[in-house]
Amino acid sequence: MSDWDDPSVPREPRKLWHDMLLVAALLIFIGAQFVTDRPIGFVNRPVVADVAPLPPKADRDRYATYISAATYMIPKLKRPNALNTARGLSRLLAGGTAPDFARPPVRLGYSAREIDAFGMPFFAYKEVGYVLYFDDWDSDDRFLMAAPVGDEGLPVLRKELGTDIGSGWIFPFWAHFWGWIPVLLGLSWGWLQYRRRERRRAALGII
Repeated sequence: MSDWDDPSVPREPRKLWHDMLLVAALLIFIGAQFVTDRPIGFVNRPVVADVAPLPPKADRDRYATYISAATYMIPKLKRPNALNTARGLSRLLAGGTAPDFARPPVRLGYSAREIDAFGMPFFAYKEVGYVLYFDDWDSDDRFLMAAPVGDEGLPVLRKELGTDIGSGWIFPFWAHFWGWIPVLLGLSWGWLQYRRRERRRAALGII
C-alpha cells in the first residue's frame, strides 16, 4: 500500500460546489456550440453592436442611399444553428414581401472586431466606430451594409436628426467577453483540486 492510500489519514471529502464549477463550465461550452452562430475555429471577425434605430421622422431612403454609396460591407461569418435556422425559416415563410424585408430599417451601430474561439467571444476592440447600417437581406443574410459616421460625425448626425441619438449608450463588453466565463470556471476547479491534493500530501507528510 502506498503512503497516498494510507487509511490512517482520512481523506478530505469532495465538495459538491467544487464539481459544480466544472459542470457549469462544460454546460456553457456545450451550450455555446448550439446557441451561438459564431465560427467554431479561432477567428478575428467584424461585428456591429446595435446602438439605436433612426427616429421615425428620419428620411430612411436618403440614409440608405448614403450607405449604399459609401458601402462598408461587413460579412457576418455565421454558421448554421438553431436560432438563425429559425430566422431563415421565418424569412422563407414571409416570402420576401413583408415591408421589413423589402426595406430594412437603417440603424446607428458601432463597428468593432471580435476575437472568437470554439464559438465563444474573448475580446473586442474598435474598428470603425459609429456607423449607419442595415441588414442586406438580399444577400441571403450574409452581410451588413454600413457607412462610417465616426466619433467626429456623431454630433453632425444628431444635429441633422434633431435628436440625441446614441446618448448614454455603452459598448456591450459583456456580450463580447463571456467566453472567459467557462475558462475561469475550469481554472478555478483545477486550482481547487490542486489545493485539495496538496493538503492530502501535507497530511501524509509527502514532500
